[in-house]
Amino acid sequence: MDRLKLQYSLICQKDERSGFKNIIHGFTAGMAPNFYVVNKWVWDTNDELTDGFFQVTELIRDGEIVSSSQSDLFMIKLAHTHHNLFAGISFTKEGNYRIRVNLFDQQGSLIEEGSLEYPLFIA
Repeated sequence: MDRLKLQYSLICQKDERSGFKNIIHGFTAGMAPNFYVVNKWVWDTNDELTDGFFQVTELIRDGEIVSSSQSDLFMIKLAHTHHNLFAGISFTKEGNYRIRVNLFDQQGSLIEEGSLEYPLFIA
């Protein structure tokens, strides 16, 4: 499965009417608005991957998981965009925050090529 990759991961503000709005580049300390982590998976053939996958997105502070969100199973044909909602998150200036995105097959095996961890900036 070396051709299955995470093409991008971004953070968007949640909008009650339209779903996503405003890409978020960082947060200020305090209670954050509800937000999505949106991930796009790509597969470089026209074949549909029929096994099914799920993603787990985690918010990490100082090495500890603060919040985790898991998707339902989904299929991938060429590309698939999936999101996880985070609500009720409060940030501090002192914390070292990261987002971790992991992709698993339906048996629960981690697909390392489809996983990523990146910093989240707090002002």
